[in-house]
Amino acid sequence: MSDEKALDIAHHLVEGNGMWPTGRLCGVTLNTVLRFARKAGDHAQRFHDQMVRHVQPQQVQADEAWSYVGKKRQEL
Repeated sequence: MSDEKALDIAHHLVEGNGMWPTGRLCGVTLNTVLRFARKAGDHAQRFHDQMVRHVQPQQVQADEAWSYVGKKRQEL
């Protein structure tokens, strides 16, 4: 796959397009998009694991996640 095609697929996925629409818009098969997404995700995980080390947070704020979960539990 050309670099230009790979960047085109990545752009569509980052913009929130689904796998099928990305394939149609880029002129590739669904399997090509899935394979690219898997490789890109594996690369991102390796990069993250390599770069983020020795992080010792003093405070963690999980309020956004809780507000989503909490709202789902509220009765009307």
